[in-house]
Amino acid sequence: MIDEPTLEFMAIRLQKKGRPQFIANWSLKTILFCLGSFAKDGTQGSGLRLNHPRARRMANDWLSAGSIPPAPPLLVAIGQGSTFTPHPAHPESGFGTLKLPLSKFIDVCDGIHRIAALRQLDLPSKSLTESEWPVEYIECSDLEDAGCLIDNLRKESKRKPQQKTPKTGSE
Repeated sequence: MIDEPTLEFMAIRLQKKGRPQFIANWSLKTILFCLGSFAKDGTQGSGLRLNHPRARRMANDWLSAGSIPPAPPLLVAIGQGSTFTPHPAHPESGFGTLKLPLSKFIDVCDGIHRIAALRQLDLPSKSLTESEWPVEYIECSDLEDAGCLIDNLRKESKRKPQQKTPKTGSE
């Protein structure tokens, strides 16, 4: 029997709204390897679907700026079946190691355009290895459950009052 390919990496365990969640920094190379296939087509899934011209504009903006800016966490739905092992010296801290089978990736719920823009840049392996983005993994039972999660997150963000910039005396 051949073992399923499994990633093992340091992560922080969170519990939000009854869902196990994990956050970690991944190199851009790892992001492309594990999540790049979601940005090839991007027509099905739970999150915002891929708009190729938007991804191209994003890639061109990064090329013009000469760098890829830091980004908010990519939001990735994962299936149940990962294993979290707390750090032995600090078992209550939330820090530990996450083992995640590649087959448990359900969808990129937020960040699909950033991943597609990365794919279009075709950067050298070294620069992809040296740069990192945060990735938040949220356990979902399936694609439909991931869709419900995203709908709820969008509703919450609409309910939050927009922060207004203070007016200055010159206005």
